[in-house]
Amino acid sequence: MVKGILTEEGRMVTEHEEIEQVMANKLKKLFPYLISSNKSAFISRRLITDNVMIVYETLHTMKTRQKGRVGSIALKLDMAKAYDRIEWKLLEGMMRRLGFGERWIGLIMQCLNSISYSILLNGEPGRVIKPTRGIRQGDLISPYLFILCAEGLSSLINMAERSKKIRGVVVAGMEQG
Repeated sequence: MVKGILTEEGRMVTEHEEIEQVMANKLKKLFPYLISSNKSAFISRRLITDNVMIVYETLHTMKTRQKGRVGSIALKLDMAKAYDRIEWKLLEGMMRRLGFGERWIGLIMQCLNSISYSILLNGEPGRVIKPTRGIRQGDLISPYLFILCAEGLSSLINMAERSKKIRGVVVAGMEQG
């Protein structure tokens, strides 16, 4: 379990919530350099709600165009379920792939491995359950960890597009890549 971490000001914090806040702030500053431009959730100046209109327009275009219609496909992914099923080894591998240091990866993995749950039965705590995957909803750092894993899927899709195995839909006003 992580016992403490230094803030940018050099102050040692030891409370779980403060440690999480420091780690989340550090990740937040790195994200513009790590995450593809096609992400919008939890990224400053990008709104996830913008995607609703983009998806509507894209599906409308796919449905109404005549040329090239054969072979069109759209993917709808249930990200809510994916949040609970993140494999910790995938997260660890993505952090390595993105260039995170071993010490930082170790801190994140310690935070994940220190989680335990106990279910109350008739007002009495039951046995302790230690999860082996998933990230907790409500933790300040969880959205960032989820996006790191989603970056893996995004990279695979981008690689398939670069190798001409798939072709994306060009949306006006959106950056490519």
